[in-house]
Amino acid sequence: MKGGNIIKTIEYIRTGKLHFKISDNFHAKLYIGESHAISGSSNFSKNGLSQQLEANARVHKNSIILFEKQQYEGMEQIAENYYKLGQDYKDEIIDLLEKLMSITSWEEALARALAEILECNWFKEFPQLYEKLNNISLWPAQRYGLGQALYILYYKLKVVS
Repeated sequence: MKGGNIIKTIEYIRTGKLHFKISDNFHAKLYIGESHAISGSSNFSKNGLSQQLEANARVHKNSIILFEKQQYEGMEQIAENYYKLGQDYKDEIIDLLEKLMSITSWEEALARALAEILECNWFKEFPQLYEKLNNISLWPAQRYGLGQALYILYYKLKVVS
């Protein structure tokens, strides 16, 4: 379902729009953009940026506050220094992404679909309904059955529309 995003990411890596490096023992999170820099505990993932409690600082490169500009420059310098220490990881990340695109057997596809239904992570995209159903006392079998029904309806409606 997200193959197009993976293909685009691989193309960005191959053309140099995205770079991947790896460094042993590096745990810091530094995100340096053209106008902002973020430093903190958040991983660059849906959970890290929207679901978990994290602590981050965001500064603007062109802030009217001199101290904030200096913070941006300092974070940018730190990121550049760590980036220089890193080893190129381009080939490895492309290999990993291409494996995500590989054709799988029907058994693997079925196992993945069942995991999606049983884990209900997709269901959290509907917070109001998720919250209401979470407040209802259901047995595990009822919860799984309801999750399966909603999953089927969700993707059936998605295909039809």
